[in-house]
Amino acid sequence: MVKTMTQRVRRNFVQNCQNLLAEMEKANFEGRILVFADEICFTKRSLKLREWSSKNTNLTVDQEDVYVGYRAVIASMTAEKGICLVHVYEEPVKEPEFCAHIMKLHSKFKEKPIALFMDNLWVHKNARVQELMTKLDIRPIYNVGYSPEFNAIEAVFSKVKRQFSSQRLHNLVTKIGFNMDAEVEVAFRAIKPAHCAACARKSFFLLQRAA
Repeated sequence: MVKTMTQRVRRNFVQNCQNLLAEMEKANFEGRILVFADEICFTKRSLKLREWSSKNTNLTVDQEDVYVGYRAVIASMTAEKGICLVHVYEEPVKEPEFCAHIMKLHSKFKEKPIALFMDNLWVHKNARVQELMTKLDIRPIYNVGYSPEFNAIEAVFSKVKRQFSSQRLHNLVTKIGFNMDAEVEVAFRAIKPAHCAACARKSFFLLQRAA
């Protein structure tokens, strides 16, 4: 029985991967720009745990400075142009924020229609968001469940988090202050288009192999 269930799950996963590839191919045939989008959060845990210090010296951090700050970010990227849009919020992303992001994307890519690659988060699939994407001629492409490796922006987020966490710890131990909004934007600006393109190629390779 367990073996039968495992085989069924595997078949369903493979079929979902094949369907996703077909959706991406259809979007490409229609001449759409493939945009990868997702949300990322920066919290008190977004902090590097180690930092170099001079010999016979100890680094100290004020605990009150560590346990503050929360930012939610919606970001989008393409393989060709890299990071194209970043919105930073002090609260978790909800429907109005995501709709605003979609409208900005539509304005940014006026020359071509968009295919928006997303995960299955509820805010990506509710009625108002669906209606807006239809109105703006944006084709939604939803990732295979529990497979973030297929969304290229996830790998980009890992690099952004490393950059942010390292800079945050450095600023705290050197007592020079830390502007959370500014450093989130700096971390995203550090991502080059070539890195986004490499992440997109790897995600596509992983998807093809899974299918």
